[in-house]
Amino acid sequence: MEKNTEFMNFCNNEYAKKLLKSFSSIVNYAEAFFKSSDDILNEKLRANLKNNSNDNNIPTNNSVVCIKALDDHANISGHARCILLRIALLCDAILNENPVLHQICVSSYLKNFASNCKRILGNKCEINVVCKNDFIFSSFRELLDIIILHFIRKAYISAADSKDELAFPIKFDLSACIINEIPEITIDTNVQIQDSQSDNIDIMDFFSIFSKEITETIADKLGIKTEPGTKHLTIKFLAASADNNIIVEQSKKQLINDGNSRFSIMLGDL
Repeated sequence: MEKNTEFMNFCNNEYAKKLLKSFSSIVNYAEAFFKSSDDILNEKLRANLKNNSNDNNIPTNNSVVCIKALDDHANISGHARCILLRIALLCDAILNENPVLHQICVSSYLKNFASNCKRILGNKCEINVVCKNDFIFSSFRELLDIIILHFIRKAYISAADSKDELAFPIKFDLSACIINEIPEITIDTNVQIQDSQSDNIDIMDFFSIFSKEITETIADKLGIKTEPGTKHLTIKFLAASADNNIIVEQSKKQLINDGNSRFSIMLGDL
């Protein structure tokens, strides 16, 4: 049986849904525990180090070493928390059976998307937006974001694995156009995308192992078609939905310090 069909059959199984829901709750709890312990560790130890340094109870060199150790621990813990949150994000996306579609303006969507990526990645990449045609499409922003963010993350990982200096800086061009009366969003990059060949799920990154399957599963929920390439991803909105439940989306301001946004979850540890 085709791997994607097996994956979809698993996700549609009622027992698997309960398992994924429980798994999502567990990893969210684990991430919250990580964060809480980090906050306590940093708050108490840093305060203690500062007080003792001021009182000359701890040599300056030792204080510097301890602070460096705390910073290293925070980086490792932060990476682990990102992995846990990505797993929860994936589980929730798979379990979202009836996403409420909204009418979205493509030019506004792509500009906001690029802005949110730059907020997380800073100068690690170049992101350009070109709307050859502006159009309104029906979708669920959160799930569509995950598809595109997953592609961007794959590009970063592929560039790092290839150790090709020509891949840096990593560039992304987000474009929108209408071809043969079909609205499309395309993400082009200068990086050669490499898919993970491993079947070992012990590394806890389902996004890499089941990349194609996850993208197609989410796309199926949105009623869109994805066409991946070695340096691009095209998303086609094949037909406007006639569902009367579609509503016009109200713009939402992204909180700058929202550490658990899908953008920080997907890109925060790159």
